[in-house]
Amino acid sequence: MAIEDAAVLAIASAKPGKTPAGIPAALKRYGRLRRSRVRRVEHAARRNGRIYHFTGPMALARDLTIKAMGAQTHAGAAGLDLRLAVREQLAF
Repeated sequence: MAIEDAAVLAIASAKPGKTPAGIPAALKRYGRLRRSRVRRVEHAARRNGRIYHFTGPMALARDLTIKAMGAQTHAGAAGLDLRLAVREQLAF
């Protein structure tokens, strides 16, 4: 998340014609851009926390599902596509 934050903040604050007086507006724009993504990641992290702490038959089902998905699919399902995340937020 920190790398995404840095990328979005850099672009949000680098709009042409920005002056020190425009910093508060850039920070507000950054906050608006990040809010949705951060919420989605937070919800996914909470869900994953519950899933990863399963025991017994549920843990076995979880492990088999993750194995069947493969590492790349699992990373994408977790929302780890930085380029896509930043592009989505910079469509302002």
